[in-house]
Amino acid sequence: MNNPLASDPIFGVFSNDQKYCLIATADDCMYINLIKKSEIDMDDQEGISCIKNCSVDKDYFYLFTNKKEKKLGYYFLRIPVKDPTVEKTEYFIKWTNKLDCGDCNIDMIYEGHSKCSTTHQYAILSFKSVGINTFNVLVFDVKHKLCRYWHESY
Repeated sequence: MNNPLASDPIFGVFSNDQKYCLIATADDCMYINLIKKSEIDMDDQEGISCIKNCSVDKDYFYLFTNKKEKKLGYYFLRIPVKDPTVEKTEYFIKWTNKLDCGDCNIDMIYEGHSKCSTTHQYAILSFKSVGINTFNVLVFDVKHKLCRYWHESY
């Protein structure tokens, strides 16, 4: 690695074909292309830190972070699996607030319809808001990048 991580990785996900991976600590995030043997320091490129979780589907890596440009908030983004320099990083959430979060999870679900061949993909993001002691579950339509459902409970 040209850019060694500051501490041991907490998260690591590989693409389906295992040619690309995303490795992250709480404050570092490294995209690695194993074919070209190249890497991109995603935390420097996007200005993110306080990484809470990551996931992957066939086309994108997903990250949930608690800081962007040293500002506390909720930031849910996706990075193209094949080449993050070609396609722009997209944000599902870019909320600046003064709340820390914990117990974060990202899951993917797929909903198919038996009468037609279309499949809908959803990203499920769940986390605890530490300052106000609530638990949040958000469901995002991956294709349209829209929040379809948001549940918050005490």
